[in-house]
Amino acid sequence: VPSGQTPGLYWTYINGSSTNDGGNLTLVNLQVPSNGSWISTPASYGSIPVAPNTSGTLQNITVANIGNVDIDLQFFRQGAITSFITIYPLATNLAKQASQNITVTYNIPAGTSPGLYEGNISVQSSNGTPTSRNIALNLNITDTPPNIQNVTATPQSFEIVDGNSTIRATITDNNAVSAAWVSVLLPNTSTQNRSMSANGSLYT
Repeated sequence: VPSGQTPGLYWTYINGSSTNDGGNLTLVNLQVPSNGSWISTPASYGSIPVAPNTSGTLQNITVANIGNVDIDLQFFRQGAITSFITIYPLATNLAKQASQNITVTYNIPAGTSPGLYEGNISVQSSNGTPTSRNIALNLNITDTPPNIQNVTATPQSFEIVDGNSTIRATITDNNAVSAAWVSVLLPNTSTQNRSMSANGSLYT
């Protein structure tokens, strides 16, 4: 029986005959039951690190109807992640032997308290098997340090007494960068701090 065969009663005749002893006709019935089985991936998202004032897209949920009838699926947010997670679409009618990707995004507002926010995405079906599956999803909300890239010093060699070097860096943060500075180590091993001025994310 092919995958996805429509449920129902199927019948045919088998005719056996011989050249010298007549024949025999036999009725064969085949009952294909209704099957609303479905599967989904991933089984779990685990714990995902995210920072306040950030947003993004998580791995899609892929649902597949491996049965032989159309099924209805609905998607629900549960637990402490509810206000941070968006699911699209929230419901779908999945044809037999078909699959669909469900988009999951997150949005962490600025000022969200750091911590581990635990929850699930519950996939529920009114006419499928199983009737529900829970996909664990935990958000580990942690403020991250600024990201410093593309650091340059021009020129790299100069006179200690009256020479100058311009130091540039690209500095970004999930929140605003409050200040940036250069710590200069002098030949006598003492240090001096010099504030950097900002032009967007470029500091000099």
